Amino acid sequence: MAGIYFHVPFCKSRCRYCDFFSSTMEELKVPYVEAVCRELSQRKDYLQGETVETLYFGGGTPSRLSHDLFRKIFEEGKKIFGEQISRDEEGKKSCAEKTHHDGQISLRECTVEVNPDDVSPAWIENLVGVWKEVMGDSCPLRISMGIQSFHDSLLTLIGRRHNTRQAIDAVETLREAGITEISIDLMYGLPGETPEMWHEDLTQAISLRVPHISAYHLSYESGTALWQMREKGSVSEVDEDMSVLFFRMLRNELLKAGYEHYEISNFALSGHHAKHNSSYWSGVPYLGIGPGAHSYNGSSRRWNAGDIKHYVETKDFTREGDNACFTTEILSAEDKYDEYIMTRLRTAKGASLEEVGNLFGEKRLNYLIDKAQPYIHSQRLRLLEEGYLTLSPEALFVSDGIIADLFADD
Repeated sequence: MAGIYFHVPFCKSRCRYCDFFSSTMEELKVPYVEAVCRELSQRKDYLQGETVETLYFGGGTPSRLSHDLFRKIFEEGKKIFGEQISRDEEGKKSCAEKTHHDGQISLRECTVEVNPDDVSPAWIENLVGVWKEVMGDSCPLRISMGIQSFHDSLLTLIGRRHNTRQAIDAVETLREAGITEISIDLMYGLPGETPEMWHEDLTQAISLRVPHISAYHLSYESGTALWQMREKGSVSEVDEDMSVLFFRMLRNELLKAGYEHYEISNFALSGHHAKHNSSYWSGVPYLGIGPGAHSYNGSSRRWNAGDIKHYVETKDFTREGDNACFTTEILSAEDKYDEYIMTRLRTAKGASLEEVGNLFGEKRLNYLIDKAQPYIHSQRLRLLEEGYLTLSPEALFVSDGIIADLFADD
């Protein structure tokens, strides 16, 4: 199995916290889509024949693309990987599946990120219509919406264009259009945010009964507008104790509401885990298309340059050397082990000791067990009877340091 990630860099304006590659040069949308189709065609072999099961349109702001441009990308993906509608035993339409000489597509999920202020009845109905025209009823669309906060003052501070009312209305608009797989993003640790405000955000999010919620602590990335504001003293970063409190509130409230905490930043009702993102944490290969997009196929990583003009002017997305639009890294055995530890320990399931031994050998397994012992004794790591190593709930918020300490040092 495999996934394809499309990076759609266009934004009407840049949020003050964002350090992802984005562009306000919306006049480049058409040449961008043409370049996406070229890259998709030229790099079809990167996944080494693996069946494509998930698509993800991230950004940037994918909802800035017109329906006709989405149609071109959908059609190119269908043409390259092949698609037909099969039926399950009950005669109902199931996900797309067909063997094709260039690969396979057996879609289980297609996610499109949107901003609340872009969601209107006409917009979502047209997007669903285009998807069904190209892919049939094979696999329903999943929408991921960046709400971040339900407090207008905080939304203004971090540079979001929408307000609370628009966010709530957008969820209802999606439901009325038949979208059942809805995920919302929240952000905590914002300047001036109090525990009471965060509790109100969580209460409002839970009341929407969306099947999936992602929540991230604000990070002051170097060079962003919010980072500059902090450097000048116009905003203050919340302290560690407050950050830990926010995370505990997040986990406690969502668990109490019936959500499963299946990955450090992700919560879902039963049966609604994000399939595409879950594949990242399971070592599944993925093809990244677009400026700034990353790819992984088990043996190498590749990342495209974050330069929209260079991207749209590129004719050959496989050519290396001077002026290439991408960089490739061949993964060593140590890199692969580190990748395994980093991704698996982010999940509630954890890292399988048996799998570590099978993939990396007995010596590496013994190394992991030795490195993990102090954390097991301090109850920050747990060794389950099933043979899985997992982070304890208390260690989830400080997981980065623990995970890094388990990396290969040879």
